[in-house]
Amino acid sequence: MLRSDTVHSRHGRHSARLVLPTETPGATVSYKGYLAVPFSLGGGQSSPNCGNGYQGFYMPAGFRYNISIWARSEDAHMNLSIASGRWVASAASKIWEYIGKPQSSLSPLTPTWKQLTWQYESNTTECLQLLVAGRGQINLDDAFVSRVASKTDDDL
Repeated sequence: MLRSDTVHSRHGRHSARLVLPTETPGATVSYKGYLAVPFSLGGGQSSPNCGNGYQGFYMPAGFRYNISIWARSEDAHMNLSIASGRWVASAASKIWEYIGKPQSSLSPLTPTWKQLTWQYESNTTECLQLLVAGRGQINLDDAFVSRVASKTDDDL
């Protein structure tokens, strides 16, 4: 469950509160025991592999990305990772599966706000996801994605 939290914010008046009631995501979209949460800054990005932005931030090939998000948790053993990959239809389970891997992680989270960052140069088009593991609550705030062309001015 994802909600607004007015008590625990790093900056401003709100943070996002993500609650995982069980350690096993079960029938939810997952990746090797993690809950896959779309890292999306609003949707509408045009990509069939990313559900037009609603299944993660669309990262086309040929760019460098700087990704940052702040996280905290008062619950023990909560973990957060940034992942890149793509969605594929699963014949076995008849749901979409996230094919990717964690790139940068905070494990375990603490009650103090910590920044999770990742710099990535994409050679293939992928979707950006957050992978969450544990049972409890995570607060997320100040998400940021920047994109610059991979080629230098001399290459153009």
